[in-house]
Amino acid sequence: MASAEVQPQSVKADERIRTAPFQKDNIVYLAGMMGVSTMIVFNQDEEIATVAMGDSLAWQAVPDQSKRFLFIKPLQPDAQTNMNVVTSKRVYTFFLNGAKPGNSRKAVIKLRFSYADDVADSNLLAIARQDAAMPNVKAALANPGRLNYDYGYKGAVDNRPSSMFDDGTKTYLQFISFIRQDGPRKTADKEEFRTASHAGNLNFDAENLAPAPSDNRLVLTPPNPAPTAVEPPQIQVQAPVVVQPAVDDDAARRASEEAERLRKAEELRLARLQSNMLVVDQAIRGENSASMFGGSTAQGSGSAVSADDDPNRKFLQSVGSQDVEKVTASRNDRIDALIPQGTLIRGVLETAIQSDLPGMVRAVTSTEVYSFDGRRILLPKGTMLMGEYKSGMARGQTRILIVWTRALRSDGTSVALGSYGTDDLGRSGLTGSVDKHYLERFGAAAVLSLVGGVSSFVAGLNSDGSSNSSSSSTSSNAQTQAQQTLSQTMAEMANMTLKDSISIPPTIYVDQGTEIMVFVRKDLDFSSLYPDPIKEAVNELRRAQTRHSASSSAE
Repeated sequence: MASAEVQPQSVKADERIRTAPFQKDNIVYLAGMMGVSTMIVFNQDEEIATVAMGDSLAWQAVPDQSKRFLFIKPLQPDAQTNMNVVTSKRVYTFFLNGAKPGNSRKAVIKLRFSYADDVADSNLLAIARQDAAMPNVKAALANPGRLNYDYGYKGAVDNRPSSMFDDGTKTYLQFISFIRQDGPRKTADKEEFRTASHAGNLNFDAENLAPAPSDNRLVLTPPNPAPTAVEPPQIQVQAPVVVQPAVDDDAARRASEEAERLRKAEELRLARLQSNMLVVDQAIRGENSASMFGGSTAQGSGSAVSADDDPNRKFLQSVGSQDVEKVTASRNDRIDALIPQGTLIRGVLETAIQSDLPGMVRAVTSTEVYSFDGRRILLPKGTMLMGEYKSGMARGQTRILIVWTRALRSDGTSVALGSYGTDDLGRSGLTGSVDKHYLERFGAAAVLSLVGGVSSFVAGLNSDGSSNSSSSSTSSNAQTQAQQTLSQTMAEMANMTLKDSISIPPTIYVDQGTEIMVFVRKDLDFSSLYPDPIKEAVNELRRAQTRHSASSSAE
């Protein structure tokens, strides 16, 4: 198998930054310099797995924590060796040649690779994103025979569309995207509207594609060629270099700051323990201050307690002392399979609810729930909802709280909800008929109070049935004392009964078939169940391009 040495080319901005095209079975020739570190940048989709170097004493190789960058430098002058780097996707072969310290402008500081497949994939990805963003245009172009292009334009040239057509229902206009450039635009005449149906006519700029070598040989002139040819030395293969991970300076700095903070806190605690100051209680301090100014002690303590226990003051202090929290925005690339937080799901109860005891509840969705971009239905109509409700209602409560835990589709797909139920306006809880149990709470106490009142009235009567008092009735007889005792006993029983029954909680009844709402508390991700539309568009463009290439070769 033929092989070739590839010497990196310098970038126009700085000759110390080089770029080499990656090709299988090619050797990259890299000239280093003592005192200068060279950074090798690999592709974003791969990680360094193994680094093997022939002479590990003359050269040093250290990868970073992300395993995408490799830092190498010579440790001895005129040191030559080879280096093999195995990543998660590719194998790289290098021939390293060290030089003595000299002009740093001639040293290679950064080396990166260009990949021919990535250029074509980026063009296909751009077209696929355009097709995925405009599914209606793609559907219209699927039947080009039904399109009507009989349109004219009159107006400014800058606003003229490049293409106008309709499919009998909608009218489509295509405009050329202009990019401001310093020089003349070279590819303006190549701009066209590209869809899946025209994938065979895709024209890529030749300057963006790396040409494939015909004989697998690519030799580029180095910036400073050696005066004499150096024969490759005989290199003895040594054991792979074991690279130690770099020390995390930020972690060490944070550890030192935490140790310093703990030391200062300990010094402050010891200083407080050794202080000669007198500790005075708050109540004693208020009493002394009140007596000094001639005020009332009770009033002074009461005002102090009310000032400290003021909920508004506490709320102001707690909120005012909070710092502004900074959060970082994130992007969700699969909005076609996402039900975002805050979505309201409508449904109907299949089971009735009574709040005396906790239990589970079931409902079904009455409407279809679409994805965030409206592309597909994620929760179809009739999806089963499972939830739980609690008992122990407080006095005055008219709503029952329901937590919906799960949604189960008819195809077996299940998703955890963890969301609460609301009414039509989004208020927490579900309303129903409320039974406040007035008879159970006050019935027994009212009867006992009535009996006690009758007993008191009877106790006040004389033996002859009259209520008139005379001097002879000043001393109570045994009958009157018994009547008074009975009256007091009935009153105490009424108070005890009321004390026990007054705390009976209300009961909320919700009938079967009541409309419910589920307020989604977190994002529901269905991306594992549906393919990415952008990737599907890329694959479709590749298949169309392959079919076009096959038909062209057959002709």
